[in-house]
Amino acid sequence: MKRVTEKPEWLLGLGGIKKDIAFLVISGAAVICSLLKFKPFPFDTAWIATILCGLPIVLEAVIGLVTAFDIKADVLVSMALIASICIGEIFAAGEGQFIMQLGALLEELTVERAQPRSRQRRLTSIAGKPQDKNKNKNTHEICECRDKFNFVGLPISIKL
Repeated sequence: MKRVTEKPEWLLGLGGIKKDIAFLVISGAAVICSLLKFKPFPFDTAWIATILCGLPIVLEAVIGLVTAFDIKADVLVSMALIASICIGEIFAAGEGQFIMQLGALLEELTVERAQPRSRQRRLTSIAGKPQDKNKNKNTHEICECRDKFNFVGLPISIKL
């Protein structure tokens, strides 16, 4: 079963975020052209968005079902895509897939920015190095434990 899903997973991994952004720009233009009834091609331009944005979602849904028997939002969105195409609502299919891919891209970018290591580095850079114990012996001592921070990210001072 793993051999069957290797090719689609490899195909989905090509290009990364730059590919996703390019597909979203092209798909967004296609959805707008379809909305405005602009016909530069002999077919509805919403098909472009349906294919560029819908194919990755359907592939991820199939991979999730086949490998992990996992039903996520991708499976439900794929069902909506197929239903929209079956009833002839190509614009609805393209628009729905465009919105889902945009949401997936924003989620990916947000998760990438919220890595725990970067947060830890930021807290330690704000806190600075622990101060000398003898320097403030009579009044306060800076807590050397890095896990005890107040809401601003500064070390808590403890009275002796």
